[in-house]
Amino acid sequence: MRRADQQLDRKKEAVLSAPSGRLDLTRVHLQDHLESGELLRSVSEKLNRKSRDNIATALYALTETNTQSCMEVLSVLVTQYHHFETFEKELIAPVARILGQQWVDDEISFADVTIASSRLQVIVNQFPARKKTVSSRRRDTPSIFLGCLEGENHTLGLSIVAKRFERAGWTVQTAPHLWVNSATLSILKSRHFDAFGLSVGG
Repeated sequence: MRRADQQLDRKKEAVLSAPSGRLDLTRVHLQDHLESGELLRSVSEKLNRKSRDNIATALYALTETNTQSCMEVLSVLVTQYHHFETFEKELIAPVARILGQQWVDDEISFADVTIASSRLQVIVNQFPARKKTVSSRRRDTPSIFLGCLEGENHTLGLSIVAKRFERAGWTVQTAPHLWVNSATLSILKSRHFDAFGLSVGG
């Protein structure tokens, strides 16, 4: 067994055996769904067993009240993926859809979804950037500025877009806290950007 897999198994065991706290009700609903397989099948029918296990582990970790324990598990999960596109498709997207469905079904609160989404956003940002080649370090490397409307809480998608541009070789600049406001104008005036992206989907 690979060392990363062993680490993940140890972290997973620690999270699953830990007493639940504030998110106790969330964990009860989640356990029922995952044990029946209903929730996983609804979003990941085409994924293999390992990917489904990773999704379940991530969901349990995201409902862990101890942030450090949660992030340790999620950080190890990141090492299971070599390509960001696979990481996004087989872990982040299914997890986000399940959390969204649980909120729609009134099984978790908006606050719980917000906490879980912010934790997902952290590991998206942690995913290693591609090593830059000599050509990608040239001054003519395309650049983009990304942000969203001030006060927007749903910024996970924007972080994924930023990571995709970054891994495609672009120089990515984001607004402070991802929010575009009057202070952002000074950044936009200070340098040239080939593209500007504004998320208004909230």
